[in-house]
Amino acid sequence: MSESRRHVQQFALWMSLFVLMFVSMIVLFAAVGSHPVWGSLRWTFAALPFIPLLFALREFRHGLDTLDELQRRIQLEAFAFSLGCTSMLAFAYGMLEAFGGEPHVSLIFVLPVAAIFWGVGAVLARRRYQ
Repeated sequence: MSESRRHVQQFALWMSLFVLMFVSMIVLFAAVGSHPVWGSLRWTFAALPFIPLLFALREFRHGLDTLDELQRRIQLEAFAFSLGCTSMLAFAYGMLEAFGGEPHVSLIFVLPVAAIFWGVGAVLARRRYQ
């Protein structure tokens, strides 16, 4: 198995664990509500899903190290596309929210939007270098 493939599998494993823990926390908090027994434990349990994210970030970084120059350039362009699009979308919606009366949207949606734009940016960059 190539080193790059191993990093992708490890990244997928850590992200799967994050999603599982995240959904579990949502279900747990919905079940127990704001019961006073939880107190500061709520913060601890709310932070637990982010432990796998740290490991996923590490694998992502190590995976980038295994890429050749062209693949790195494609990923850099995808990241730049994602950063630009996500920033513009967040700013535009923030203005609509502040001055146009649009409903509040949680920051929890920023990462999935950025990931979608990253994928779109990667497809566009790959096409450019074919």
